[in-house]
Amino acid sequence: MNSKAEMYQLLAASFHLPDPDLEELRSEQARLFSLTVAGGISPYETEYGDQEVFAKTQSLADIAGFYRAFGFEVAPEAHQRIDFIGAELEWMSWIVLKEEHARKNGRTEEAELCHEAAAKFLHDHLGRWAPFLGNLLKQEARHPFYRMLGETLQQFIDEECSRFEVTPEKVTAWKPIPVSATDFECGMEQGGC
Repeated sequence: MNSKAEMYQLLAASFHLPDPDLEELRSEQARLFSLTVAGGISPYETEYGDQEVFAKTQSLADIAGFYRAFGFEVAPEAHQRIDFIGAELEWMSWIVLKEEHARKNGRTEEAELCHEAAAKFLHDHLGRWAPFLGNLLKQEARHPFYRMLGETLQQFIDEECSRFEVTPEKVTAWKPIPVSATDFECGMEQGGC
């Protein structure tokens, strides 16, 4: 297997829920990625940048288009959105492997198409927000595993942007929209639900 594809796969796996016997990691993951009034870090791309609903919808549609064009699906049993960091990293692993396979089999045009798609995905999506997510993890994680994951994610994605010769417009801040009890009112008149 391609070492770059393996790295994408390893990073993707690191964002999935740890096995039950790794209770310390499960607890830290829940603390880090639980989005509540008290805080948390979002593992979803569309929570970063433009908070306008149509921008989020367009971004999700664009991500779905990349996945669909190359035969990639997020398994329904994963219970994750398509903009989940793990899904985006898995897609990059998939496309890097497709490029390598095409090159090994002399299908230069197909290999170039995969390479261009990976570069565009890094530019428009993963390279734009994953380094910022990595930096947040380095700052917020209490467990060394997640601090190292953040550092590795940030460094690897920045290196990949250089390798693919792309310069994404990077996310530099995250201002989550606070969630309050009134956000969950059902909207019925006089007395609520």
